[in-house]
Amino acid sequence: PNNIAGSPWKRHRRLADSNLVDDINFSGEDVNGNQGEFGEQQQDFAVGTDDFGGGGDYGYTPPTTVTGRELFCLVAGAEKVTAKHQEEAAKLEGTPSLHCDALDTRRESLLNVWSSARSQMTLEMIKSVLDLAVEKPFIIRDSTRHIWAPSQDESLQYYVESVTGENSSLRNLDMLQKKGGLFVDIGSGLGISTLEVSLLYPGATVLSVEPAMPSWLLQRINLVCNLEPKSKMPHPIMSGVGPKNDGMLKMMWRPTSTGATRAWTPHNEKTSQDIELIARLRTLRSILAEAAADEGVADAPSSVVLNIDCEGCEYNIIPAMSEVEFDAIDTIVGTTGVHWGYIPEEKRPSSSRGSSTHERLCSHYDFARQCMECCAYPDLKVRRPGHPTVSSLNGSWLCTNFQAWADEKQLFTSTDDYGWAELTSMA
Repeated sequence: PNNIAGSPWKRHRRLADSNLVDDINFSGEDVNGNQGEFGEQQQDFAVGTDDFGGGGDYGYTPPTTVTGRELFCLVAGAEKVTAKHQEEAAKLEGTPSLHCDALDTRRESLLNVWSSARSQMTLEMIKSVLDLAVEKPFIIRDSTRHIWAPSQDESLQYYVESVTGENSSLRNLDMLQKKGGLFVDIGSGLGISTLEVSLLYPGATVLSVEPAMPSWLLQRINLVCNLEPKSKMPHPIMSGVGPKNDGMLKMMWRPTSTGATRAWTPHNEKTSQDIELIARLRTLRSILAEAAADEGVADAPSSVVLNIDCEGCEYNIIPAMSEVEFDAIDTIVGTTGVHWGYIPEEKRPSSSRGSSTHERLCSHYDFARQCMECCAYPDLKVRRPGHPTVSSLNGSWLCTNFQAWADEKQLFTSTDDYGWAELTSMA
């Protein structure tokens, strides 16, 4: 830390680092020897409580005592915090208490994450999210990766296993091996799919789109901490995707289940820890155009893979596409399929919107093989070698009780879009 503080090659960052220290209010001194606002009042390293009620005992013992806020204290060059970190690491007999290399190879990138977050999120939101976050170890691509997530997130294990397992659709995207391949991750959450694709296809361009501010921030940290600094980094964009620009989406972010961030959380499931967010919606074509202009993403990729894991946003994205735009996508994948059967009645979109979404998505293998909604199109040809039909992929088991299911879920009788997405985040 002393080398960081006095190093000539870092002096141009001293003011930014000092501002970060003042923002985050830690216990210790910044690179100029200034105390944070809270001075010595901050307690030593522990996963503490916060505005969302984090820090309770949820049956998980973090592998580290460093929270997200303390991670950025280290990034800012806080000497007393760094000394405490080193002291704790020594007690663990060589096992690092922090696996993200915040003091060296990832420091500059993490400073950039902080700057980006400060321009798009309130300071109180940033602090609350960082206080929740700890590193959690998972095996991804045969190596242990440490994912920053709320300590009480109960959905992360399932999602990591689904995305990175042997049967994951992400393992069969050979077109991304070719130069110019583009992977667009809609509803990218904590960045697990984005990370997996970046590791599987290191030459591909990855565009990661996430509307929930807390998940977007943790995703940025996860990508910086788990990808090699010299690797091709994904392009993360904070935005929702909808049928028009500057629309609005209300959604519920849940620290106990970040994978269930959505616009239709049942009212009786809401807890005091959950927070309602309002996200700006933009069209997919607008996001891609911006990425081509500002992020260096090719405006004419050799192949396009669209990953939709966005808890119902497919009903905004897919119907808004022209035939030309839809046909330009080589493959659409989605770990959780479509969500008509899960959305409560009072929050469902119209059957017309549902039909235009389902028929398009069911022409792609990942949806045709697993989604009950696709049973409405038994003769639809699937974009796959040999052009199998939907019924040949799932009819023998999935569609047996389709008509009863369709009646129960009002698949063909939902009359309008009133209440869909904009009015409230709850059903």
